[in-house]
Amino acid sequence: MAWFHDTLFLGPYCGGYQWVEEWGKGVYLANGQWHGMGEVDGPLWILPVDDRLFVGGVASTVNGQYMPGVREWRMDSLRPLPNAPWTLPASVYGAASWKDRYYFGGVFQVLGSRKIVSFDGVDQWEGLAGGVGGNFVSALCGYGDSLYVGGFFLNGSDPDVYSDHLQVWDGTAWHPFFPQVDFEGSVSDIQVHGGALYISGVYHFVGDTTLYGVLRYDGQQLCALGGHMYSDHGDMAFFQNDLYMVLPPQNPQLPYEFIGYLDLDTVEPDTCVQVSTGLPERGVAVPITIHPNPATELVQVALPAGGTLRMVEVQDALGRVVHHQALRARSATTLEVAAWPAGCYLVRVEDQHGRRGSARFIKH
Repeated sequence: MAWFHDTLFLGPYCGGYQWVEEWGKGVYLANGQWHGMGEVDGPLWILPVDDRLFVGGVASTVNGQYMPGVREWRMDSLRPLPNAPWTLPASVYGAASWKDRYYFGGVFQVLGSRKIVSFDGVDQWEGLAGGVGGNFVSALCGYGDSLYVGGFFLNGSDPDVYSDHLQVWDGTAWHPFFPQVDFEGSVSDIQVHGGALYISGVYHFVGDTTLYGVLRYDGQQLCALGGHMYSDHGDMAFFQNDLYMVLPPQNPQLPYEFIGYLDLDTVEPDTCVQVSTGLPERGVAVPITIHPNPATELVQVALPAGGTLRMVEVQDALGRVVHHQALRARSATTLEVAAWPAGCYLVRVEDQHGRRGSARFIKH
């Protein structure tokens, strides 16, 4: 649901007592009348970003035109975005703007990037270094020098997952979220309000088993708000400096209320932990060297003195994993690449501290 240019948009539209067949899977309220957004073959997600209204969801056709991925609401109709990279049906659940670009997340793979892609707002699209693994991306939000991406993904189950359910993009590489926090389930929403980042999702602080549902990050502290919660919940909205949020049916504070609010002028955090400024701890990319580059038969991947490789992975230009290797107590490894097709390859590593790094090389 979104309020955009004096019009209320709703999607996905759910059948009920007021359902009208021709309304389809997305509707809007204008001048006191409900209207359908067009004939589509799946539910629509309303994604307002800045002064533009994007529409995602799971639909692949609009009024008989094949239009998977993301469309834009312009001139009272859904329009395709120029050079949109989707050629197959895709699910798009989240959108955000950060550093003059738009970002879309969901369940798809385009431009060698899984579940996330960026758009310059005109006609150019880019992947994000392999993207995000796991099941789905549902929330994106830019804050400071980082883009925070949430959804459902478990660390250790996929090479593109750096921390459970929430990780960070710095513009060139992915990093884990702050190690002081461990999310138990999916991240439902991420927003900025009053100069702080708010995250909706069940989590606990490392060393403490108490579960919370709202996390606030102000650049210096991670603070739990709203008391104990133990099941996933939903979207947030800010109004007159109050935080409204969808609640699970058996929220301990407000059982079967389904929605509640916090007065941000008076609320006291349940607990806070101090963190370093800038990227999350362990977020600084580890430097690696690749030699020779370009290469024909062998490539050596090495860390600086004192570093120990724990994992090396290589992806081709389409984002496909062509090599994955777990290592122990070695600062360098040699890859045999003679049989690989000519082209550009991305090498990703992880060191003994869990830090990640990446670099590219050319195979002749």
